[in-house]
Amino acid sequence: LSDKEIPITKIYGKTPIDIGGSGLNVKNILAENEKKAWEADIRYHLNYVLDRQLIPGLIYRINNGKLEKVDFKESSAETKELTSELRNLFKGEKPEMQEFSEKFIDIFLTPIPDVKRVAMDIEVEVGEHDYRIPDARLAKQAIIAISFVASDGLKIVYVLEREGFTFDKLHKEFPDDAKIIFFKSEKELLTESFRIMWEYPVVITFNGDNFDLNYMFHRAEKLKIDKDLNPIHVKRGFGIMAKSECDLRKGIHIDIFNFFFNRSISGYAFGGSYQSASLNAISEALLGEKKYEHEEEIHDMEYDILSWYNLKDSILTLALTKFNNSLVWNLIILLCRITKLPMHDMIRRQISTWIQNIFYFEHRRKEMLIPRKSEISEAKKGGALMSKFNGQKFQGAYVIDPVPGIHYDVVVMDFASLYPSIIKEFNLSYETVLCPHKDDEDNLIKGTPYHICTHKMGIFAYVVGFFRDTRVKYFKPKSSDKNLTQKQRSYYHTIQQALKVFINASYGVFGSQNFPLFCLPVAESTTGIGQYSIKQTILKAEELGVKVLYGDTDSVFLLNPSNSQMKEISDWSKRELDLDLEEEKTYQFLALSQRKKNYIGIYKDTKYVDIKGLVAKKKNTPDFIKNAFSQLIEILKEITNDEEFNLAKKKIIEIVKSNLNKIGQPDAFTLEDYAINIGLQKNLKDYVKTIPQHVRAANTFIKTEIKKAQANNASDDEIDAIKRQYQKGDSVRFIKSKGHLGAKVIEMSKLQDIDSKKYRELLKSALEQVLDALDISFEEISGIKKMDAFF
Repeated sequence: LSDKEIPITKIYGKTPIDIGGSGLNVKNILAENEKKAWEADIRYHLNYVLDRQLIPGLIYRINNGKLEKVDFKESSAETKELTSELRNLFKGEKPEMQEFSEKFIDIFLTPIPDVKRVAMDIEVEVGEHDYRIPDARLAKQAIIAISFVASDGLKIVYVLEREGFTFDKLHKEFPDDAKIIFFKSEKELLTESFRIMWEYPVVITFNGDNFDLNYMFHRAEKLKIDKDLNPIHVKRGFGIMAKSECDLRKGIHIDIFNFFFNRSISGYAFGGSYQSASLNAISEALLGEKKYEHEEEIHDMEYDILSWYNLKDSILTLALTKFNNSLVWNLIILLCRITKLPMHDMIRRQISTWIQNIFYFEHRRKEMLIPRKSEISEAKKGGALMSKFNGQKFQGAYVIDPVPGIHYDVVVMDFASLYPSIIKEFNLSYETVLCPHKDDEDNLIKGTPYHICTHKMGIFAYVVGFFRDTRVKYFKPKSSDKNLTQKQRSYYHTIQQALKVFINASYGVFGSQNFPLFCLPVAESTTGIGQYSIKQTILKAEELGVKVLYGDTDSVFLLNPSNSQMKEISDWSKRELDLDLEEEKTYQFLALSQRKKNYIGIYKDTKYVDIKGLVAKKKNTPDFIKNAFSQLIEILKEITNDEEFNLAKKKIIEIVKSNLNKIGQPDAFTLEDYAINIGLQKNLKDYVKTIPQHVRAANTFIKTEIKKAQANNASDDEIDAIKRQYQKGDSVRFIKSKGHLGAKVIEMSKLQDIDSKKYRELLKSALEQVLDALDISFEEISGIKKMDAFF
């Protein structure tokens, strides 16, 4: 912050509890004496990594009791060439960036080993009155099956023998190379399962933190299995994704649910291809496969069905780490290298922690003291560009009003990674904006009243700049280079996807007031320059005679520009703004509504449909509306001119009319077609002031079920199980119903309960934005004519 050395005292403790925790420790002694410590909130094992500058995911050897990193820069002709090309990429850059790139170039050069790993899944006996997933901590019910599928070919299911079940055949889909082994005792089944887990360096589960491993650990305790045989270690969850975390005493546990649930992974790495973070949804989206579908309850399954159902889950779990040349496994290793986080932490933490650790690592490498958040806000107050603050927001992205209507041959020109580019090119970092150097006070940032440092490149600027440039200028082009082998292209694609996750999220993290290195003038300057750049680009396009239809954050929509006009705009942007502006996509057909961030575009050639801001895409939309929406989109794909549009318009009106007429009619839609899914953000009892419709529906269902159970003299345990049926994180599946409650869970509903008026309103709110973009009035479709039709 002050760009000078200061004297500090470093305190060492023999154990972590000497530093923090309860009782007498360094932190408490300092607090009692009103002294503040720096860097005192970094977890112990992470401090070890930072101090020793270890990079998880790289390859080390032990030499004379010391860890040595294995250097791959000169290991083969391919890595020599890659090293040379990456070095050349940063030749003309500032010294800080050149030094950083030289130091961390090996995160891309070091080969990723395909480590032996085993996926596993458990099935638990669920009683007739157990309405939800068994509680892992209580582990009351028996484990009736455990399956293992490994990268070395192992496929095995351990099944518990139970009364009333006999084994006479394998399921028809059960693989020929898989085995089933039966156990008379659950204790033996668990002990043998633990033996397999000890053998593999990596164990993969889907939601194993919250359930599989957690349940096995507590069940083993209940069965009094020797603790030395149990490979699982359970600890309290850290963050929002898991109530608990399961480690292995030897090896690594990867819960891939946490990985796929991470919004940065689902959005940036996989482009939102799966709608929910369930094993079924992810497998269907990425593998084209689904879980085994069954009608009977798990505890009622015959051995052949149970063993195949259980094995299939493990097959899918392992496949998610192996598909597309082990894309997910490689992504995990690369993200560990980039974030400098151990695998356990990287998978279970959000992107903000990833980025925080990158910068903490760099501070420690350069022997820079990590400032306290309060110190940054005190030294760099900012606020000059605020629209609202104190719990609200500084100025955001610039969006111009769209030109509503139908347009053809629309080119979208996009600033490549706008905010990361701005951070690099304008040297934005907490220590460089409003720096302490007097000779920089006149060096103002475009579009802001803040000055910027010329003495050095800021830590945000060169770290973000390095990752942005390696992706945009090297790995992204290489990933589609037809001169390379498929294996090479696949590896480069994985690298550019990993970098994309970090680059795209970086500004969102920098702009969050919860980020430990948050600096308001940096956030303001980034959006300020972004706004300035978009405004200037629009003026330039109009000056060249190109009509601008829309502008959104980092892109401009241009109506049928010539190649020479696009080149002129691109050259001007690099020259005047120091930013890369390129053609990103071309729409053969674009429908813009009057609303901002609301349009439908059909890509030229590929027919890919680009939809922004439309309600019908949301996962809690009823199926019949989703189906109507899909039909509309298929029709739009064929439009290239006004004549085709007018024909399409008539078809779309018929589809909407048909759906309106079907609502509430017997035999038109099923109850499932009307169902709405909404998740519980908290436990039912915690909804006090405002009680949403899905919560009302769940409460009513539970009250009704309790009355039924009491009439049948149910036990207290059975009543408790009913009360626990809906908890935080569960989805409530309900319909909009007639009557004062307005909602009923699907289990209590009949078709005649449907409130037709509410569903017509829902269809209208979901499709109105699409129709609005196409200049079709919903009122006109439903029989209410536009006023101008009478004149």
